[in-house]
Amino acid sequence: MEVDDSRARSAARRASAALPWIAWVGLSAVLLGPSVLGRPTLGVADNGDYWRVLLPAGLDYAAPRERSLQRFVEPRWALRAPAEEGWLSSASVVAWTARLPSAALGVDLFLWQLTALYLALLGVMLALAQRAEVPDAWLTLGVVVFADPEVALHLASFYAVGPALLAVLGAAWLALARRPLTGWRALTPLCALAIFGAFSQQSQVLLPVAMLPLALRSSSGRGRVARAALLVTVTLLASLHYFAGSGHRFPAINDYHAVFLGPARLSDSPPEALSELGISARFVDHAGVPYFRTDVPPALERELAEVSRADLVGWYLSHPSSALRALDRARRALSDPRPLWLGSHGYTAEGSPSGTWDPPVRPRALRVITLHRAWPWGGLIWLVAMAWLLWRGRREVRLAVGILLSTVGLGIAVAILGDGTFSLRRHLLVAGLAWDLSFALASWQLVLAAGAATRARWGGVWSRRSRSSAS
Repeated sequence: MEVDDSRARSAARRASAALPWIAWVGLSAVLLGPSVLGRPTLGVADNGDYWRVLLPAGLDYAAPRERSLQRFVEPRWALRAPAEEGWLSSASVVAWTARLPSAALGVDLFLWQLTALYLALLGVMLALAQRAEVPDAWLTLGVVVFADPEVALHLASFYAVGPALLAVLGAAWLALARRPLTGWRALTPLCALAIFGAFSQQSQVLLPVAMLPLALRSSSGRGRVARAALLVTVTLLASLHYFAGSGHRFPAINDYHAVFLGPARLSDSPPEALSELGISARFVDHAGVPYFRTDVPPALERELAEVSRADLVGWYLSHPSSALRALDRARRALSDPRPLWLGSHGYTAEGSPSGTWDPPVRPRALRVITLHRAWPWGGLIWLVAMAWLLWRGRREVRLAVGILLSTVGLGIAVAILGDGTFSLRRHLLVAGLAWDLSFALASWQLVLAAGAATRARWGGVWSRRSRSSAS
């Protein structure tokens, strides 16, 4: 009788443990199906990081420049000597690695080499997460999120969003691991930090803060202190470099957007906002006008170069209403359920670029995986869920929530400080992914809590019935 009772309890435990997994696989299938079967009209701007990624990595257009400069799906790239012009970024490391086979064979680089590299990095993270005993459901979820066309297409683009997406996913996986980070696995967050810096030319010095919680997870007190000290030092130095000083430390386009699509657009009095930042009020006509649609005189570029990011932070702190408007614009950008159009130039009948950024066809598919952002109360529900996880979640869950929340918050701050409100949807792709992952984490924890409550409610009844039938 005891043997039968033990078998019944064991079967009940296996069944209850399988229920959340079955539910999650079903939910993943529901989310994945429409994304795969949908027909999104998306462009992939491979030359979007031409100056910051391709030139420093020694890559240039294989086709004639006057034609290919306006092409946004360019599968073939020629190997050149690394250019001294351009803006250095850790994203160039990824491009350098992708070009190694081509350099060895003396042939052009094809875009599939970059995709293969990203998939290899994703495979390494999966293997590492499996060894650290990350819950299978969370691994499945991460892969499903990449089925979103808006996310997946960045694994076939030189835009630096791709490695940043992998870094966020890897950091969240490792935070949820059942085993502490020890030995060589403890170096992974530092590698992720380096890759994370590749996301857009303004953010490589602030987003490392998102990795700080990982330094607190270790089975060794000495190792924990050492990693925390290293990450704190790196973050402070990077932040100091970002905020301190002025001069031509950022591309002119970013300096322009940070002011004229930032304070000058958001303020009730644009001339006053410009004067407070040390910009002549005679340039007020540029307020709200993107860099590409106006002529920026050299005198204005010199004045903009003298505005530091610390000046912008001080301005937003002293004008809370404008800061709230910026946050509202970021919220609306994150809440748009349509696929992002990354831009595509057309051609005139004579074969010259038409110079328009308007897509010829409207997107025909919703981003099903991220529809929760478009709910009227989605943001409030998300904040309540995150507060619940921080209060009641296990230590590793709180750690993952801290990483994802800091990624969302810092992503918004860096986008606004770096480029104002220009192209917020594109600049907030990584923040949006962190939002999706945190929402999924909350959903998964609710499934587990429901399973535990079900076992507590019906487990005793099942056991009594089993004993009764056995007798």
